[in-house]
Amino acid sequence: MGDFRKCLPAGAEGYAAEIDVPDNATAREIAELSHVPFDKCRIMILNGIAHTVPADWADTKIKDGDTLAILPNIH
Repeated sequence: MGDFRKCLPAGAEGYAAEIDVPDNATAREIAELSHVPFDKCRIMILNGIAHTVPADWADTKIKDGDTLAILPNIH
């Protein structure tokens, strides 16, 4: 996760940050807004449920109050 850590905004605590995003933003858009290189994204955890195929989760719309984690490949 070290590669994505540099993408966290100022004030992030550990590996987490609360951010404001546009209404109806997708997981891919949030990654891009956060300067996370989408081609390096592998796993999305949305509200505690892991999704491992980026093509399946990239266009998932994130709602107010959702908890989202995007992780790179873990070797």
